[in-house]
Amino acid sequence: DDYVSIPDNSTLDFTTAMTVELWMKPDNFSKTWEAIVTKGDNSWRIHRNADEDKVNFAINNTSLTNFSVTSTSTITDGVWYHVVGVYTGSQLEIYINGILENTTSVSTTINNSSYNVCIGENLQATGRQFNGQIDEVRIWSDVRTSSEITASMNTELTGSETNLVAYYQFN
Repeated sequence: DDYVSIPDNSTLDFTTAMTVELWMKPDNFSKTWEAIVTKGDNSWRIHRNADEDKVNFAINNTSLTNFSVTSTSTITDGVWYHVVGVYTGSQLEIYINGILENTTSVSTTINNSSYNVCIGENLQATGRQFNGQIDEVRIWSDVRTSSEITASMNTELTGSETNLVAYYQFN
């Protein structure tokens, strides 16, 4: 039930472009909407897709309408996965292990809640703690391309990369 809470601040508020990437290894992927990296339910989040063994990247707009994209890969307990959620301003994308798995067209402005960003929990809907390990969490204020994602997914960053607004190595 441990998690990391990052105090709410404007660098984690996005409107039309963002990328969230991380490595995760679920020990027991069993809770509905299990939180991986979230800014509540009414802003943006990467979490388990309902009670499926898949990962979902979702945003809400300022009218609190939910838009999401779900991986096609089945997530297996005890296996490391590199997960990336991208919002381009016109499309939601989800990558698993460097492969673009799914997209959906969305053209909206992301709602910015006052909830803290959490790694391993959702403070707007508590009790959805992630059961496993999370590493190399990177939150970007821009759109990471497929080539950028695959080029850096197996590399530790310096932390000073352009548009990198949060970076947690957990070393």
